[in-house]
Parts: sequence; C-alpha cells; structure tokens
Amino acid sequence: MRHNNTSIYLPICIGLGLVITGCNDNNDDSPAIIVDPLTPPSVELIRSDAHPGIICELLSIPMRDGILTTGFVYRPDEESSQEYPTVITRTPYARINFGKGCFIEGDGTLADGTAYARAGYAYIVQSVRGTFTSDGDFDMFRQEKSDGYDSIEWAAVQSWSDGNVGIRGASYVGMTSWQAAISAPPSLKAASISISSEDYHREWVYDQGIPHHSMNISWPESAITEDQIIRKETENGTAQEVIDQMVADRQVLSFTNMWSDWVWQLPLTSFDQFDGLHTGYQTWMKHPLYDEFWQALDVGANIKEVNFPTLIHGAWYDIFADGTFASFESMRSRSGSIEARDNTKLLISQYGHATNHSTPSFGDAAFGGSVNAATQGDDFRPYDMDYFDYYLKGSENNYEEKATATLAIMVPPDSGQEGSHFVIDASEYPLANTEYQSFYLNSNGDANDRTGSGGLSVSPDSRDAGITESGIVENTSFAADLFDYDPLNPVPTMGGNLCCFTDFTGGPQSGAVEQAEVEVRDDVLVYTSEPLIEPLFVIGQVTVELFAKSSAMDTDFMAKLVDVRPDGSTHNILDGAVRASLRQGSKSQPTLIEANKTYEYSINLGHTGVVFPIGHRIRLQVSSSNFPKFARNLNTGASNETTSETMVAKQVILHDALNASRLILPVVDDIDIPE
Repeated sequence: MRHNNTSIYLPICIGLGLVITGCNDNNDDSPAIIVDPLTPPSVELIRSDAHPGIICELLSIPMRDGILTTGFVYRPDEESSQEYPTVITRTPYARINFGKGCFIEGDGTLADGTAYARAGYAYIVQSVRGTFTSDGDFDMFRQEKSDGYDSIEWAAVQSWSDGNVGIRGASYVGMTSWQAAISAPPSLKAASISISSEDYHREWVYDQGIPHHSMNISWPESAITEDQIIRKETENGTAQEVIDQMVADRQVLSFTNMWSDWVWQLPLTSFDQFDGLHTGYQTWMKHPLYDEFWQALDVGANIKEVNFPTLIHGAWYDIFADGTFASFESMRSRSGSIEARDNTKLLISQYGHATNHSTPSFGDAAFGGSVNAATQGDDFRPYDMDYFDYYLKGSENNYEEKATATLAIMVPPDSGQEGSHFVIDASEYPLANTEYQSFYLNSNGDANDRTGSGGLSVSPDSRDAGITESGIVENTSFAADLFDYDPLNPVPTMGGNLCCFTDFTGGPQSGAVEQAEVEVRDDVLVYTSEPLIEPLFVIGQVTVELFAKSSAMDTDFMAKLVDVRPDGSTHNILDGAVRASLRQGSKSQPTLIEANKTYEYSINLGHTGVVFPIGHRIRLQVSSSNFPKFARNLNTGASNETTSETMVAKQVILHDALNASRLILPVVDDIDIPE
C-alpha cells in the first residue's frame, strides 16, 4: 500500500490561479505554493513565491517489480516542451528532512534542487524503496543497484529530460549513487559522490572485518527507525496521536539506553531493538566474513562497469575516509575507460560526518565538507555543478584542467583550540614527492601511560626484547611492553572518524578530541617523540607495523596517531585496528593465532593531511580496544558475533632489534604554510 507522510503536513490548497496562504491548519511554515490549473490532473506542478522561475512536480517512479517509489523534480519554469540534463539523488532520509517534498523550508534538498533548476537542470529527489511514502520493504544496500538502474533509465525518458543523467549524494545517498553507477545504466553519464565507501565489509558495517559497532546501532536507530515505525503503524491504521507518542517514546528509549545498555549487549546477535522495524543489523551479523553478500555490493570489485569520470569528495575525519580513497584509487586504476581513469577527481575537506567540537578546530569546512542529513553542502555545489556542466551539458568550462586532487591540509594550534587549514592542488594522490618515514617504538618496559618511558625515534631499538616465548619478563629493562586486555573493561572511544549522531545522543564525541582520559590507563601504551625542530607535513596513508604476542587465540590490536602540542594538550588524528584472525586482510579466511607466539601485524590508520608544527610531538597509542566504535574481541577464538563468553588477554608489544615495531608516516616536503 502507499504510505502516508505523517511526519510533516504539506497542505496543497487547489484553486484556479490562486496563491493560497493561511490554509495550513497545523501552522506549517512552508512557503505559499501555487498549483497550476492548466496542467492535466495527473501532473501536479507546484510553484513557490520564495523561488520564482522554478517549478516542482510530484513523481511516482516505477521499479521493475512493480513497486512505486515517490519523489519530486525541480526544473526551470519554462515551456513544457523544454528538455534538460537531469540529476537524481536517491535518499532514505526524507523523514529526517532530506527529501520531504517540494519547496519545504529546512529540507536538505531544497537548496540543491532549486540551485540546479536555476542552472538549467531537472533535479530529482527520490525516496528509495521502503522509506517515507515509497512502496515496498527497505532492504539496506542490496536494493539500491537494480532500483538505481531503473530510476535512472526512467528519468532519461521523461518529457523534461534530454536523456543525459547524472547522480549525486553523500553518505548512504552516496552509496545509492555508487550502486547505481556499477549497475551501468546506459543513460548515466556522471556521478558526484561524497563521504561514502567502496567495500561495505571493510569500510562501513565492518572496518577491516571488525564490526563498526557504534555506527551499526546509532545510524539505523537515529536515521531509519522513526520512519519505519510511522510506516508500520500507518499501515496498521493506528491513530496519528498514538503514532506521535510511539515515536516520542522511542526517542526517549534510545537516548536513555543506546550507550549505557544497547552497545554492551552480548552476544551481538542478541540485540533485538530493531526487530520488526528493519532487518539490516541482523543481516549484517549473519555475514561477519567477506562473502558473496558483500562481494555483490563491493564497488571496487565492480568498478570496471563505470566508464565515465567521477567526482569524489571526502574528509580526513570522516568515518568513510578509507572508502573515499579506495574508490578514488579504483577509479583511477581499474575503471571502465581511459577517460574515467584519467579524469576522476578528488576533493578532501576536514570533517565529513565528524563534528567540529573545536578541540581543536581546523577552521570552517572546506568545499562544504560537513554533512547534515546527507547533503553535500552549499559550498561544494560549485565544484560538482562544474563537473555536471562539463559531462552532462558539454560546457567548455575547462573542468578537465582542474587538479586531480584538491586537499585541505590541517594545521593544529600551538595552544588554545583555534587551528586552521590551507588548500593544495596536486596532479596525483598519493602526492608525487611523498617519502615514508619510520618512527620506531621504544621504552624501558613501562609505556603503560603517558608518564612512562615510551618513545618514538628514527632508529630502531638495538636491545633484546627480554621476553621468553611464554611472554614472561626476564629483567626490568627490556624492549617490550605488556598490558592486559579485558573485554569487560575496554578502552573508551575518544574522538575519531565516527558516525552517526553519537555526539548528540550521549555517545562518544567524534573528530579531534583531547586524549588525556585514555592515556592514563594501564591498558593503553603511549609512545611519544621528542619535540620537532622543523614542521612535518604528513599527507597520505599512515600505517603501523606491530610485532606482538597474545595469550589469546584471537584478539585485536589498535593504534592511534596523536598530536601533542607545546602546551601539553593533545588530540587524535587517526586510529585503526587489526583483528588477529584477519591479519592477512579483511577478505581473507580467518586463522587463529598460537598463544604467546610473535606475529607481525599491519594496522591501517587511514589517510590524513596534517602538519605537525615546530615544537609539537608525535604520539602513538597502542591498545586492544576502542569501544564502542569497534565491537570487542572476546579473546576466546570463538565467534565474536554469536557468543558472549570473554577472557582476559595478556598482550606483549615488542620493539627490539629483531621485532622493530614502527609507525610509518607519509611525509611531503616542499610545502609552506600560508601566512
């Protein structure tokens, strides 16, 4: 059945040529609208006094299985025979103000839709299957490839379309764009995709094969659950006032319990708060390994289907930053045409899904790089409108001459919280003059908090580890550090590349955050360099090579890159994790480790563009948990998704002559910080 829009009330008072005002019986603040009396009854054209010269039409878009999805299209208010290049955005977020309807003030699609219409485009906003007023059931991720194909080909043959279609979006809306692109609809000529991923097992639901726990709960709850409650209860005939109370009660329930109870529940598969509403979480937990489920969705595995250049926009602190860079690399190396490989471009800003808490700040978001309900941002629009003008209109705007990569480089303050950023252009990424510098871990065996002797140096430690095969300390001055990891007392998440709504629901803060709270724990090893005597420009992918032992058959190791300012304050830059059983990569089959045997682990911390100024120090944290960002490894060697038994693991981090654990930074010279 067709689901009613019960989250907003948009009255359309129909009259012959009348501008109707004051007819909202719920005091709705939407602008006055005009319904064109000269159009056929099946076509409802809406105008707004606030946006002259633009017309909006409500749409019903059919899918191949007969499901009807809903949406609307903005276009210039010109003669009906005019055809326009068409841009579509496909969203599940109408209920939270991203695609509610025509000319809705405060809706995240209004500014983009009207701007594109003024520029001579038809701009479609579509609610994906099973959301808002679209028919069907919402099957996260899996529905978007075929539905995206159908939507694009439908758009191409409409009377107001010239047949050249582009797609754009951020976050999940970026995912719907990627899935449509790899389905290879013939009419799709361009895609502008922001803060989204390539491999949803490596960079979204799971991170390097470890459940992205906080996001897997907070994102569906905050962005999807309300919509599904309203749809379900509307279909059941529940009274509107009862539905409103159910939604309010759910908000109280989730705000009260999400971080104090829900994220702590074991086993992970026992979490049932989404039962009867949406099935994504339980489906994901049934696929902990990279299998056919994830391969079918993997953009990188299907990138050859994309034969046009894309515009890819990401952010250093964004939760999908790794996926942004992975998709850029895939497009540049393996996409379906020489033009696509040569002309795909990359823009990177600071924050993305993360919040700028000014702890510290790196200035306002470059290129409109902050996301709000999946909008790409007003400041980003000129970048992708130039892109669409070139590939959909054939404009001679020299878009192809723009830099391959445009990056906002972050500069932290020496004191206080007001940092800055500057922008560089590059002909390639990674940058051509990148050199990878190693900083080796060292200590006297007491790096267990920030007051210990843990250091970072350019030369490896020449001492013997002083650790037997059983992990026993043989003397008091040795080249190794020990800590216990207890899954029931994990290291709390302090900042980082988080999503979604964690900052506003009582969860961990995202972005750059002071690290003092975790750096006094015994289960966090802290290694710090001497103050820098010249600035260090770190631009690219950061990795940690770790030599470690564990008493467990499976466990996790975490690493975090931190800036230490001259005044002693700190903030995180990057963090990453590796699961011991997936040490060969997230696409590999898991293999347990032998207790107390030394293994080498490579930890991907992700990409950054940051300056360590003179007087700052480089710091590396090493631990075995970062909760609730990552689900806990229970250390038993059994399934971490379907079991709840835990054990304490005794961890040893080696940094001796034979096992030289190190931080590897991509360092770029010949860059000056603008005055």
